[in-house]
Amino acid sequence: MTRKETPFYLVHGWDAHTTLRAMTTYMKRGVGKQTEALAWRRENNHQQQIALKMAKEYQATKKARRARIHNEKLSRREQAAIPKRMNDDSSDDDSEPKSLFRPGSRVWLYMELVKPGLIKKLAHRWHGPFRVKQKVEEFAYELKLPDKSGYLFYPVVHVSRLRFEVEAILDDRNPMPTSTDRPVREFEVK
Repeated sequence: MTRKETPFYLVHGWDAHTTLRAMTTYMKRGVGKQTEALAWRRENNHQQQIALKMAKEYQATKKARRARIHNEKLSRREQAAIPKRMNDDSSDDDSEPKSLFRPGSRVWLYMELVKPGLIKKLAHRWHGPFRVKQKVEEFAYELKLPDKSGYLFYPVVHVSRLRFEVEAILDDRNPMPTSTDRPVREFEVK
């Protein structure tokens, strides 16, 4: 056997009222109550506007903090490419940020797509090396495609898909092995 009552009624002994219903019941009980309800609504709207303004300010400060922390974690090359914002008004606003890659430097290109029939997990995704032809935008570079290479892709590439080529390994040596450790090769990179 059920009582056909709401859980709120069973717990509290009265039906819950919505905000709109609570506001309209005040308006029905005379002129004095209408002004109280109107004042209450105005105060409620004012408090809501203040809360929204505070939330926007809080979000803006948190966003700026996250951006600052992210920029501090960037590598030297990535930081050099970010334009510096000057607090004072100087005439150096026309200066361009430093490039990550110079024309002629050799880079590896990351390709997400894999040839049909190959397993994505085992496929080589870094292709190249390619030469940088020019800087197109702040974070986009045009690559020079080698003749008869078989690569078919648009030569303008975002900087996140590029990586410098290691030019030469200067020192290739095996450290002294220990009884518990496997030998690890050490490299000095130019």
